[in-house]
Amino acid sequence: MSGFLRFAGAVLILVGVVAGFFLMFEGGGVGIISGLSTAFSAAVSGCMAIGMGELLDRPDYVVPSGGSNHSSFSNLSSETKKPSAPKAPAKGKVEVKQSAIYRENTALILPSVNIELVEKKLQKKDGKVVAKFVFVNKSPNTITAVLAGFSGTDAFGNVLTDLPDHQYLDFEAKNGDAFGEEDVDLQSSVIRHVDVSIKKVLLSDGTIIDVQGESWQEEEKPAFNWSIHMDKIRACKTSAQIHAYLKRIDNLPLDFKNDVMPKIQEMADVERMYGNSKESTMKLIDEFIG
Repeated sequence: MSGFLRFAGAVLILVGVVAGFFLMFEGGGVGIISGLSTAFSAAVSGCMAIGMGELLDRPDYVVPSGGSNHSSFSNLSSETKKPSAPKAPAKGKVEVKQSAIYRENTALILPSVNIELVEKKLQKKDGKVVAKFVFVNKSPNTITAVLAGFSGTDAFGNVLTDLPDHQYLDFEAKNGDAFGEEDVDLQSSVIRHVDVSIKKVLLSDGTIIDVQGESWQEEEKPAFNWSIHMDKIRACKTSAQIHAYLKRIDNLPLDFKNDVMPKIQEMADVERMYGNSKESTMKLIDEFIG
């Protein structure tokens, strides 16, 4: 049925166009109007027939009942969008779920081997609590392996015993190189604070240095020299420019980063609304320097 309607529609359009042109050329001025009217009527009828053929082919169309001699589009079932199923991870890729528990930047040094501890972190990863430590070799020797031990507490301060040692292997850390950036499974789901100690260090020449029992020391750093920066800071025109300049300085004093930088950030953020706040920012810096 749908095929016949499509065919009939195409014939009506063709016949109407031919008849319309004939009337236009043979009938004078009135013929032009009659020809156009005939062609238009035939085209409309043909398109309706083709459209009905397409309609009958739709799986969700139901022929109207009750003797109606015209088709109704109101009986088309509404198309509802089905919720898409969750996508599976791409083949060969593993989806890793992780969340940070705590992270701490440090400046501790083990004097006998000149190893610096710069960061320690605890995080949940795929249901396990893992630790990650970042060390930097400050000695002239090349380090190839380290044996580390751990101590920790739970959320209530209870000391956790029997945390396993960990061997950092298969690396070459020369002077200034970082190492140790790997997940360490401490085999404890309740640990919430961790400390690391270094027990043994293996050098590239095969020398093993036993440092068990040695404690980390606060690394003595030279005082920050504000004088080499103040001319450039005062040359800035806004708080935003001062903040951007200070952010590029790697060795800003820690208490300045924690206490003063957030205030300068706030001044920079509201500067467009309340006007230039460079004077207030410079006052903060001058008060900190003393």
